Amino acid sequence: SYPDEIPVMRTVFVSEDTSLLSRIRHQLEEQAKQMSTSGIRKGMSLHVDDWAIIGEPGFVREKILFYRENLGMTDLIVTRLRIGKVDPELFERSLATIAELTS
Repeated sequence: SYPDEIPVMRTVFVSEDTSLLSRIRHQLEEQAKQMSTSGIRKGMSLHVDDWAIIGEPGFVREKILFYRENLGMTDLIVTRLRIGKVDPELFERSLATIAELTS
């Protein structure tokens, strides 16, 4: 039996631009390596998919569904704290798409 509310926080970015997604994924992997080796987040998973949802709309939709069905997730807390150097307009589009995918 799950609690009434199960929030899950993830870094999330959705786009149909595969080169942009690849760049963001690489950036996040590099940050994870730096944080892990510096001791800031020792033991942090270096696999982006363990703590982020980065992908095209279909992938993001499936990942959200996975969290709902397998973890009982009731709320997705979307963060972009680790994603830098991306046009704010692209973040707005990503957030709008995430809202559509989760409604």
